[in-house]
Formats: sequence, C-alpha cells, structure tokens
Amino acid sequence: MNRQALSIVFLLLAVLAPFFAQAIEFSADAYQQSPQAHPQQSRMYVGANGVRKEYVKNGVSIVEIYGLGQEKTLVLYPASRTYLEKKKATASFTHAVSTESSNLCSGMQNANCKKLNSEVVNGRNAVKWQVETKDDGKSEVAEYWIDQSRFMILRERLPDTTLVEMRFIGHEMMQNRKVEKWERLTTLPGKERFSALQWYDDQLGLFVREELPGGYLRALLNIRPGTQPGALFAIPAGYKMIEKEMEKSN
Repeated sequence: MNRQALSIVFLLLAVLAPFFAQAIEFSADAYQQSPQAHPQQSRMYVGANGVRKEYVKNGVSIVEIYGLGQEKTLVLYPASRTYLEKKKATASFTHAVSTESSNLCSGMQNANCKKLNSEVVNGRNAVKWQVETKDDGKSEVAEYWIDQSRFMILRERLPDTTLVEMRFIGHEMMQNRKVEKWERLTTLPGKERFSALQWYDDQLGLFVREELPGGYLRALLNIRPGTQPGALFAIPAGYKMIEKEMEKSN
C-alpha cells in the first residue's frame, strides 16, 4: 500500500494521537490482516494518559507505551528488563479530533490551525479548518471539515490534493455493541476513487473496525471498557535503558 492508502487505515494508531477525542479507558485485542501476510495480533490498553501495546516480533516480546502529549515512545523488552526511547512519529490528523473544536492544534508540534467557516458536508454540520504543518523547514497546508457535534473529520483535503470524505450508512451490532457504519471515500491525485468501510463505536469515541479493498482489515476485538492501572504506562522498576532495538532477525 502507498503512503496515502496507509494514512486512511489509521485505526489502531488513532487512539495514540494527543488531539484524538478523549475516549473511555478500555483494553482490547488489536487484529490486523493483509493479503499474502500472516495475521497480526497485539494486546492494547488505553488509559487516561497513554496507550500500551504488547506484541511479539521475530520471537521477541515487546511492549510499546505511548504517553499522550509526550514526544517520545517507550519500547520495553520484558525478557531482558531493558527499554529504549524512540522519537514519536510526526502526528497527522485521523478520524476524530479534540472534543474542544477551538483547540484543534492542541498536542501537535509545529502546527498552526485557522478556523475558516461553517459548511454542510453530506447532510452534517461541519466547521472548516486550515492546518499548516512544518517539518524540517518544509511547510504543508491541508483543510479539514470537522463535524460540529461528533468532532469527526467528515472531509479532508491533503497537501497532495488527496480528497477524503465520510458518509454515514447506518447502525449495526458488533461484539454486542451498537456501532455506526461509515463509508470512507478517497480520491488520490490522478487516480480513481476507492472506498473503505469503517465502524464507529460512539461509547469509546473511535473506529473499532476497518475494511479496505484488497483484503486489508484492522479491528479491535474483545473490548472491555474499564479503568486501566497507571503502572501499565510507566517503566517498571529495575529496567535499564539501551540505545538499540533488540528484535531478532528472521
């Protein structure tokens, strides 16, 4: 998948962004499936101020901790009781934003947000924003239409002119939870438009399933709402800091 396609399958990483809607705390299994690759599964814990992800890569157990509002990600290796710090990837907008529409750029580094006007997008009231981001001296401008009541991105025009729109389909039951089914239409520069399906859990404040053309799937399974212990998002006592990653080669 190219860079633009990857940007629209932000299901799991969506809960990591500092500007993402304040979701209820919960734990879940994160499942990913793609053509010609083995399915991947990890355990996730979403707390008040961070996200913890546990998985195995090339035979090594790894824990990643994303602290909301922090510039670094912690990577823990329980077997050796070691950890390292990695610079967090530059944030990009996902499907939901801060519950404070006047604070759209909150938590984003080197970003400037300008509120433009109110518009109707596919029958829903939205506020249009212009967002300028700077990275290594390069400036890029994008536009976002934010749902006034849901604070979901209903339309976005990216710097490369990629256009993305969300259309509500209806309600469904999934894992004994009532969710909303949405269609996400993406038009890449000089290419045909394609669609993806997404299921939004209003109680959690995020998308819990996404299906893309070609057999790509991401989903949160075995969702259990509830307060998560603060110790899950901190470095355990006795861990030593290292400089390089420890994943084994295949």
